[in-house]
Amino acid sequence: MPTPRKSNDKDPFNRDTSKLLLQGIDDNGGPGAFRNKIGEKKQKLERLLEKLKVFGSKGDPRREQANQVYQYWKKNYFETGKYDKLLQKYDIQSSITLEKIPATPLFSSPPKTS
Repeated sequence: MPTPRKSNDKDPFNRDTSKLLLQGIDDNGGPGAFRNKIGEKKQKLERLLEKLKVFGSKGDPRREQANQVYQYWKKNYFETGKYDKLLQKYDIQSSITLEKIPATPLFSSPPKTS
């Protein structure tokens, strides 16, 4: 059952829908990947919303709400360096963070001497 939203929350969606949107953003490169590109007819966020059927088709009010939520997150989390806090709020383990962690070998070879 979807979690009801708080009345003072800036998010018009229930928690599950917002989490789906944020997870989609993170899975597709994070907030930096969704910057508007000059000359592109379709923006990346629009493409993501097309994949996530819960936001309806172009012109659906839920699409506009999703854009507003994204802009709110961008202003209050993405641009202020609080992206990790937003992910924690929705219990999301970032795929971006995991990719940035370098793999360390379990065993290392001794250095070669010549």
